[in-house]
Amino acid sequence: MVISKETKAGMAVKPEASSVPDAVRVTGHVEGWSVEGYRVTVDGRALVAEQAVSCLVEPVEGDTVALLETDQGVFITDVLRRPAGPNRTLHLNLNGADGVQQPVTLSAESLSIETKTDIKARGRRLSFRFDDMAFAAHKLTVVGDKLLQILREATSFAKKTIAASETTATVARIRTDQIAEIDQVRAGMRTSETESVSVDRAGAAMIVARDDVRVDGKRISMG
Repeated sequence: MVISKETKAGMAVKPEASSVPDAVRVTGHVEGWSVEGYRVTVDGRALVAEQAVSCLVEPVEGDTVALLETDQGVFITDVLRRPAGPNRTLHLNLNGADGVQQPVTLSAESLSIETKTDIKARGRRLSFRFDDMAFAAHKLTVVGDKLLQILREATSFAKKTIAASETTATVARIRTDQIAEIDQVRAGMRTSETESVSVDRAGAAMIVARDDVRVDGKRISMG
């Protein structure tokens, strides 16, 4: 390898020989993996290679790979070919030279992910931050131990809503319910308590009890 230099006037000067030896690119086959690294064969030679950081696809046994032989060791730079067969999943290995996984940032004007079947994500924490987010699905299932929603305004539209829970509590400063047709409540026992005034208005009102009807108060006015 030589390094050419140019003067300010554009005149070329005599090249200087580099002290770094040239790296050699070869192809080989992955025979397996051990604690020392990947065991590969190159023209009958058995070598131990390290996966380069730029090689995102993790090599597996049977792969044809591109290697770079340097004075610092042998590195797998690319996975060129993988034999067809079951369980041939491409695994993106984002480990550094010390084997520790590195953070990854994808930066693009637009990003699309498309699959024919499933998209699976697993981790300790999942975070999204968008100015606008839309989910469209035939069926949406959320399963977890705790759900926390902090919203300035929430609007829900559904043709039918079914909610089942052991305990339900609602805390609000003002609540308004508008039912166009029928509002029906069934409970083993129902208690309503109002600190100030309770008013019920209806075109016709009926109280039906199986046994007794009791009205208690300092003053009762009817009619």
